[in-house]
Amino acid sequence: MFRFTIRELVMLTVIVALGAGWFMEHWKLERTADQLKASDHQVNVHVGLTRTYEELLDVKVPNWREDWANEIAARNWPVQPSWAP
Repeated sequence: MFRFTIRELVMLTVIVALGAGWFMEHWKLERTADQLKASDHQVNVHVGLTRTYEELLDVKVPNWREDWANEIAARNWPVQPSWAP
């Protein structure tokens, strides 16, 4: 029959615990990376749609950017759009 000392059993427990911890952390990082890729794709889709809507507005309403910037300024909103005059 096998005989193990307490030191060997503790060492085995530490090695298994480190391996399990590393595996769980690696799995969690992969899952987070996949979620970030999915959300990045969604952001890119929305940015593309926003650009398309802006281009349509540029054609239909030529001064919409200035009008919108003036509306934001009139309401004292704290954030100015990056394209504001």
